[in-house]
Amino acid sequence: MLDKPLTDTEFDRLDEFLMSDEAPSDTMDSVMLDGYLAAVASGPNLVMPDQMLRWIWDTENGEESPEFKNNKEAQDIIGLILRHYQYVNGTLNDRAYEPRLMENEHEVRAVTIIDEWCWATTSA
Repeated sequence: MLDKPLTDTEFDRLDEFLMSDEAPSDTMDSVMLDGYLAAVASGPNLVMPDQMLRWIWDTENGEESPEFKNNKEAQDIIGLILRHYQYVNGTLNDRAYEPRLMENEHEVRAVTIIDEWCWATTSA
């Protein structure tokens, strides 16, 4: 179950929380999270979940934490993040990883936006 990719609905749920008032203002969105998790998974050192999560919540200082409504919400959101980490790690090992990127329309064509993903990989 942990290596199963998140569904679009699960990514929507995760993004909704990450961009909510419950999360600190410097919390990553799902695109930045994907880049960060790719960097953590491909790095030479094992990063424990508590260390990884602190930078997801607070990209500037790694000090702030979200205010979950209850334990279930905390378990759900952290579970989605850890499951996505396992999926990213597995696909990197299988050489099948595809980054989660955003697109915008520009002059009648889709333009891939990669800056958030790249920024996250440099901060890991």
